[in-house]
Amino acid sequence: MRDLYSGDGRGIRISWVLRALWELLTFETVSALWGYRAIKRFACCSIPTLSGEKVDPDLIKRAVELACSIYPKKTLCLQRSVALSRLLRSSGWSAEVVTGVQQLPFRSHAWVELKGIPFGEAHRIAELFRPIDRWGTPFLEHQ
Repeated sequence: MRDLYSGDGRGIRISWVLRALWELLTFETVSALWGYRAIKRFACCSIPTLSGEKVDPDLIKRAVELACSIYPKKTLCLQRSVALSRLLRSSGWSAEVVTGVQQLPFRSHAWVELKGIPFGEAHRIAELFRPIDRWGTPFLEHQ
């Protein structure tokens, strides 16, 4: 499968971008048809592990970012986080979606954590937003 190259010369597999686009579309469909509770079940359910393929989590994150940039609708943090966490777990990483709130002014946000550490976010995100829920499989270890 072909790679797309960014400014740093590291390739992003087109297959990962296509999988990320599929995850974004599936999230949107689940959300429209069945709502928030179904999104949570979707976020927690496993997807097939790619046998033998150990992928750098940063490359998966970049594939999701690229997919979000070409997706025909604006993607928000929850959609992006669910797609990223599912793809990370499919590659053997322990990823959780964390949702949190800020009281004043009221805002909500979703992000991904790997082994309890925010991934692709400022590490102090948990200071800015009080975590209220965690979705995923936090005990899967990358081999």
